[in-house]
Amino acid sequence: MKLKVGVIGCGGIATGRHIPAYINNPNTDLVAVYDSSVEKGEKIEEEYGVKAYKNLSEMLMHPGLEAVSVCTPEMTHRDIVIEALKSGKHVLCEKPMALDSKQAEEMLKVAKKTKRILMISYNQRIYEPHWKAKELLKQDIIGKPIAFRSFLSHGGRKYRIWKGLGDPIFLTKTEGTVAFFYR
Repeated sequence: MKLKVGVIGCGGIATGRHIPAYINNPNTDLVAVYDSSVEKGEKIEEEYGVKAYKNLSEMLMHPGLEAVSVCTPEMTHRDIVIEALKSGKHVLCEKPMALDSKQAEEMLKVAKKTKRILMISYNQRIYEPHWKAKELLKQDIIGKPIAFRSFLSHGGRKYRIWKGLGDPIFLTKTEGTVAFFYR
């Protein structure tokens, strides 16, 4: 059974990352989107055949909707995340989580009270070269590095889905510094 998801905010990060990821994931079904710009939502509706809502509260009531991605500017995260959690949805929120620690704590408190998952999209934690470095360190293959440098690039504000980084071309160890180079 697929997880029914929605996306709140239809800007660059949503159209370049979240929406294509949900569309291409066999375990998710993108069913709803909302953007304060009705035109942006309608464009997604037309392109992907999902329901675009003109009102956030109505979108959160979409039949069967279980989780949402919050892809709006950070000054809106607190209110949107809290509303989504209170409506019973699990939430993946783009970074930064909130404008300050007080807002972040409020969001966490509501997540605990509603027993819903609130996850912040700290994607570097799951970036393949970081996992590979951890694996090599754990196996004591590279010794004790003093620094780790990885590079992640994209074409500016237009985001792309990475199909996979491929195999490393080579791995170097100089003065304890590890660098991964990918094709």
